[in-house]
Amino acid sequence: GVQDFCFLWKTPGVLVGNARSTYAFLAGLLGDVPQVRLYSVDSLATRAIQGVENTSSKFFQPPNYTNDELKSKFQFEVYPAEDVLNATHTTFETWSDQYL
Repeated sequence: GVQDFCFLWKTPGVLVGNARSTYAFLAGLLGDVPQVRLYSVDSLATRAIQGVENTSSKFFQPPNYTNDELKSKFQFEVYPAEDVLNATHTTFETWSDQYL
C-alpha cells in the first residue's frame, strides 16, 4: 500500500521495476530517484496479453519523452523469453538487433 509506494519513492540509487508497475513508474516520476530502470519480458504469453501475436513485430514501444530530465532518468529494457527466441529462430543478439 502506501508504505510500499513511499519506500520506492525514497529510493536513494537506481529504482528497478517492472514496466507494467504503476507504483514503480509513479515513484520514479514523482520521487527524487536519480535513475529508473523499468523492464519487461518479451514472451509469447505477454504478447498475447498485449494483443501482439505477430512475432515479427516489435513487442514494446517505450514512451517518447520530450523532456530532457525524463529522457535521462528513465531507461526501458526488454528481455526475450526462451519461447520468443525459439519462435523467431534467433539468438539474443539477433533478437535485440531486430526488436529493440
